[in-house]
Amino acid sequence: LIYTPDEDGKHQFGVGYVGPVTITQDGVKILDTDVLPDNDDIGGAVLNPPEARVDRELKKGVATELVFEFQTGGLDIPVIACNVGFKTPVGTLQQEREKAVAIAKTSDVSVVFVGTTSAIESEGFDRTDLNLPQGQDELVKAVAAVSKKTIVVINAGSPILMPWKNDVDAIVLTWFPGQQMGNAIADILFGDAEPGGRLPTTWPDKESDLPVRDVTPVNGILEYKEGSDIGYRAWIKSGNKPAFAFGYGLGYTTWKRELLSTNWSKG
Repeated sequence: LIYTPDEDGKHQFGVGYVGPVTITQDGVKILDTDVLPDNDDIGGAVLNPPEARVDRELKKGVATELVFEFQTGGLDIPVIACNVGFKTPVGTLQQEREKAVAIAKTSDVSVVFVGTTSAIESEGFDRTDLNLPQGQDELVKAVAAVSKKTIVVINAGSPILMPWKNDVDAIVLTWFPGQQMGNAIADILFGDAEPGGRLPTTWPDKESDLPVRDVTPVNGILEYKEGSDIGYRAWIKSGNKPAFAFGYGLGYTTWKRELLSTNWSKG
């Protein structure tokens, strides 16, 4: 792989894999490690393998040769899954948050996009929690504290926690809409289209309110301790109030009021 940076600074190269892996840059080995699985979930190791990363200072326009080498045998099944990626220079979370806050202070409306990715949630592995990753909650709180109005657009495929939900003016849930997301969101925010979706799931206010929180098998056995107390029964039994219940969703509409006159007299 020949990589030519578009800017100076610290670039990050990484792999998602289980087993021995090396990265060589211009003939010099910059990463040599044995990537171990996070747990004994074979499905997760294949569909969302753990990552190993390395930082390198590069100059704009100066090409560099990268060689990625993988050794098989890291998994107990005859399957190989590996991902190769890179990240261009960005500021720290605090620096990027400060930029957003500075813009929000002078804006009439701030639209903050947050969410997850297929690397965080997918059909092939379990999520570790319901939190937004990488300081996104702090970003929303910081922008909402200074902006005249704040709209949060959530790009996620399943429930997340929203500790800032009472601090913002609107929340738009997009799920994972694909390549036309930008056009669709613009139509909704400008009122050209009505966001008619309703929640097919119940979203908790905090993770401890969830009826079922432990889904890890022990010795190959997953015990359904909740019995028949699932869905609505579970929430009724616990007495907890969800942040947003099944079926929740607001939209736009048009109202017309007409003044009607009648003639009547007391009998």
